[in-house]
Amino acid sequence: MAEQDIQTIDSFRAHIEEGAVARRSAIKRLAARLSDDEAQDYLADNFADDLAELDIISALANEFAIIGLYRVVEVFRGRVLRARYGPATPNGAYIQRVRGFLLKHYGIDFDRIPHHRAVDELRLLNNAIKHDAAIVSAELAHAFPRWKKGKRLTGLDAAYERLKNHAASYIFAFATRVKLRQ
Repeated sequence: MAEQDIQTIDSFRAHIEEGAVARRSAIKRLAARLSDDEAQDYLADNFADDLAELDIISALANEFAIIGLYRVVEVFRGRVLRARYGPATPNGAYIQRVRGFLLKHYGIDFDRIPHHRAVDELRLLNNAIKHDAAIVSAELAHAFPRWKKGKRLTGLDAAYERLKNHAASYIFAFATRVKLRQ
């Protein structure tokens, strides 16, 4: 099931990218039909704005992909916990409460679940996007030095590609770990 949700996010990203490529091609075709002077004027007036808009849309799509991917983890983790431990389980959106609950009552240590570190990076990226205006937080920079505190989040497309398989593997490992604990 998680794989289907991840494929949906991939489809969303592909749709946005295809639209951006088509728009760039249309702009270039239009510029090619204009005389040199007209093309220079058009490019000066419109091309830079159009490209900047496409970059903003692509960046926004990458932010949505990170948020969506972490949401997949949260939803599936919550389902596993409710199925195993009932409705009294802490809300999966508050990871520290869930972490404490599982460690205290069932001896499940999040840090020992395979792919946890990648999912933690995903969580911190999600938080930076949602709560810090897509600026690298101190917590993200400290835990993952590739991200520089106070800098704008860039390279989210590569981060998504790097983290998505870890997210799917984590969900499986988490479910297995929780289901095996009494």
